[in-house]
Amino acid sequence: VEFGISTSDSDLNTIDNPQVTWLIEDKSTGSVEDITGYLQQNGFIWQAVSVGDYEITGYLVNNRGFNLSSDFVISVGHGVPVSLALQQSVTTQDAGNFVDLQVTGTDSDGNKFPQQVVWFENNGPAYNTNSTDTEGLYQFNGRSAGNYTLTAEYLTLSSSVSVEVFSLNIVKNIKSNISTIELEQLETITVQIEAYDDYWNRIAVPDSARIDTTDRGDVKYLGDGVWELETLDEGEHSATIVIGSITETFTYDVEGNLAGFFAAGGPLYYVAAGLLALIVVALLVFIVRLVRGDEDYYDDEDEDFYNDGEDNAPAARDFSQPRVGQAPTVPTPPATPPTQEVEPEPEEEAEDTSWMADYRVEEDGTEWGQTEDGIWYYREAGSDDWIEWTE
Repeated sequence: VEFGISTSDSDLNTIDNPQVTWLIEDKSTGSVEDITGYLQQNGFIWQAVSVGDYEITGYLVNNRGFNLSSDFVISVGHGVPVSLALQQSVTTQDAGNFVDLQVTGTDSDGNKFPQQVVWFENNGPAYNTNSTDTEGLYQFNGRSAGNYTLTAEYLTLSSSVSVEVFSLNIVKNIKSNISTIELEQLETITVQIEAYDDYWNRIAVPDSARIDTTDRGDVKYLGDGVWELETLDEGEHSATIVIGSITETFTYDVEGNLAGFFAAGGPLYYVAAGLLALIVVALLVFIVRLVRGDEDYYDDEDEDFYNDGEDNAPAARDFSQPRVGQAPTVPTPPATPPTQEVEPEPEEEAEDTSWMADYRVEEDGTEWGQTEDGIWYYREAGSDDWIEWTE
């Protein structure tokens, strides 16, 4: 600021070389300084250095003792910045939080002041850095996890800071990949799950994650978000992925097969199949025996019975304690009672034998009679009563 001064008397005659005193007051502090010598040495030019409000006063006292003065109020602002400085509130943040960025410029006189700048993130557009109502104060709102280099630029000046953004550990979104939704019993479905936080940063699938299914097949967790679902029950089923409060359901259709039928039924189905096989085998044996005919079967037994005249005479049988081995075929009754010479006896009333479908007599005199229903009765020698034979 350049000052000029002229003085004159009451008749407007110019007075040369007036003795003017110059004072400067800093309005922010109220301090007053005499700058008369400074102005005289610099041709009455005052160089503004520090930012602030000032009042410069020039005065003199005339011969009559009057104080003549002039006052000048000057507001000094900062100059053009020659350097930039950045100050950040933190160096790391969780996704979605804020980092305060204060930009300070310094002019050639060393005055520091908030400076507006243009921002870049990783040498690209700054999508996450925004200005505030405070001059020179910005906020970085990182949402995608990673490392960021934030650069502030003003004309040819620039300054940078680094911020690392961490993903959140709370699952808010999931993606799933289902290998197939149509398969047969005892085949497997592979389910791959990816977990994300609220800002779609991928995070690890928590250990509490699970898959619930309407099928009774095994569900195995293979790790790293991968499950295997073994199908067991035929039909349409649904499976639900559960991670905290997040759920996702998909459906799949299981086509039945023979192996799956028995696996779904459990041990009882295998027992039933075994019994059915035994029944089939028994039925086949019965049919074969039926085709061969009972006549050949009994002829063979008659031949064996009548070959007892040598050393193979049958031992006496004890019928008081019947056993399975004492079935009529073990001590086989003769197909035809052996011919024996019977002495004439007094004629007795003929016994009713109409109920007998077959009749045999053993060597010890035991009589055997079979009804049409296949039930055998026996009567020991000297006895009048028939007794039902049971195993």
